Amino acid sequence: MTGKSIIPGIQIPLKITIHIIEPSVEKIFLEKEIFVGDVWAHGINYFTRETLSIQLPPGLYRVTVQSLKDIPELADTKVIFGIYYRRGK
Repeated sequence: MTGKSIIPGIQIPLKITIHIIEPSVEKIFLEKEIFVGDVWAHGINYFTRETLSIQLPPGLYRVTVQSLKDIPELADTKVIFGIYYRRGK
């Protein structure tokens, strides 16, 4: 494995919705349709795809990710969706 980013064959369209939860109301902060990004290999059977990189102000959020297309090739593929915090540059 080289650790280099590659662009694979199957495009996966997703809809990501982020709600900000304030004391008396929950409102949409971001709603966006995207295609998953490049793939990085972290081992023989472990790959990562970056979907979206945004800055969020401090607060409480609800994140929903919805697949917009049925992809039979991925029907039995285990998916783990993670949200990561990157400290300042």
